[in-house]
Amino acid sequence: MKKQFQKTVTLDDLAVFCENFRDEFEPGDVVSLEAEMGGGKTTLLRCLLQSLGMADDEGFSSPTFSILNQYDCDGVLINHVDLYRLSDFEELENTDILAEFTKDRISFIEWGNKFAELNSLYNKKIILMADQQDPEERLISFFKR
Repeated sequence: MKKQFQKTVTLDDLAVFCENFRDEFEPGDVVSLEAEMGGGKTTLLRCLLQSLGMADDEGFSSPTFSILNQYDCDGVLINHVDLYRLSDFEELENTDILAEFTKDRISFIEWGNKFAELNSLYNKKIILMADQQDPEERLISFFKR
């Protein structure tokens, strides 16, 4: 994948960043979200989905326990997958979640770097890194094929 940009964003600036970033995503995308625990993956995705048109009453939450949550964003179905609790790729295959990665949906996968078997599915990747000096800042790197 080729790096498209890298930007430092504060939590206060995240909504504006996501408004500008949302045009990077379209149905058929399978996006890896990568960061350390507490690195901002779910926060970034919530903001991004709001900028894509997710209704305020949609009930956004982390799919840590459900593994997959789905949201309607202005008529486009969004898959939000969290691989954190899965121990291996076979466990993911047994969930049938991979069948949800279709051309009419956008799929965002938290902990996307956990299983190498998924790398060929990703056409975009977002890496978040916390700033050691300022815990409110994240360095966001965006890659695409």
